Amino acid sequence: MTPDYVLMNPPYDGSLHLKILGTIIRLGVSQCVNLSPIRWLQDPLAPYKNGHDFETFINVRKHLPTLDIIDVKDAQVIFNARIPIDLGIYNITKRECVPFTLHTDLINRLTKFNSKSPCPLDFNKKNGWRVRMPNVTCSSAANTGIKETTLKTLLCFDGLHNGKPWYSFFSKNQNTKETPEITCSISFHTEAEANNFIMSLTLDLIRYYTQKTVISVDYIKDLQVFWLGDTVNPRTGLQGYLSDWTEQDLESLFCVNEHELAEIKDTLAPFSG
Repeated sequence: MTPDYVLMNPPYDGSLHLKILGTIIRLGVSQCVNLSPIRWLQDPLAPYKNGHDFETFINVRKHLPTLDIIDVKDAQVIFNARIPIDLGIYNITKRECVPFTLHTDLINRLTKFNSKSPCPLDFNKKNGWRVRMPNVTCSSAANTGIKETTLKTLLCFDGLHNGKPWYSFFSKNQNTKETPEITCSISFHTEAEANNFIMSLTLDLIRYYTQKTVISVDYIKDLQVFWLGDTVNPRTGLQGYLSDWTEQDLESLFCVNEHELAEIKDTLAPFSG
């Protein structure tokens, strides 16, 4: 006997909750209200990852007309637990619909732009000016448990920073490589270009992109770094990092509207000083 209605809070272990939802759909249940994480729906880089839940469980998205989001701050209060992720109240129906997505037009534009000319990462190189990255780090906003994701950089010349080996500036563990060659870096012709790149990562639009795309350990390094190296700056007319980038340059380049500026502000608000 198949029930008409189901109310559930399944285990969150890996993709188990999505497999259970898939079973509910196959059984032909008229409606299911489900509480579980939504991280799998939040990753705009999902189309570029092999075997990502976003595509694997497309059938769940086809039976999900609406989703109410409980952000991490509210989830922690409601459930009296240090839940590190947003939760969703899923409304699963028997009727099929357009596959559900949480990706906004802005993040889709940025992701599409970055995927066309991803960051040119080098591995195990040390020659010339290089920025060591990406080393994904997270820091908690005060009293919220929400984490801001940043890309930790280190400017080096021939593998040295201020005369010391690049690896001496990073914590050591069993996987640490203490070699002159930098494990992961980006090459620049001059120190000025490298610094312009580093400063670009502090701009709100790029911080927004980083925050939206680094949502799990399953990240793609070259797409994680927002790269402007092949782009002409609309203000200076110079390519890439031959000149500095400003907030206004990026807003002009990507035609960011007032609604999208508010979206960026809301995303970064927990981390504002």
